[in-house]
Amino acid sequence: MTVAHTPPKAPLLVTRYAIDSMTVADQLITQSALITPTQWQPWAVRTVAELTPASLEPIIALKVSILLLATGSTALWPDATLFAHAASHGIGLEVMTLGAAARTYNLLASDDRAVLLAVIFAA
Repeated sequence: MTVAHTPPKAPLLVTRYAIDSMTVADQLITQSALITPTQWQPWAVRTVAELTPASLEPIIALKVSILLLATGSTALWPDATLFAHAASHGIGLEVMTLGAAARTYNLLASDDRAVLLAVIFAA
């Protein structure tokens, strides 16, 4: 019997960030985005004030358990109803500055956690 070991695919990690952009898997991202260890996609949200339970639907569909919301150089908290909505879907929502969120995301993604980094870059 032959046993083949296929190493797990490396997660998408943030390799650089600035106040108006970040690099993930050698791709420069300059718009709001949702980033998981396996994919990234644009996100229509441009400000914390725009966040509603409906804006979390793409995140809920990705079946993550940890949501890191990066709001730039200052941590800006959304309405409390957003935390309750995320929790009702089994998602823990944490608000952080971009740098803290990127570092935390990289750590959790490297540990094979069901994490999503939601980055808000103003248009």
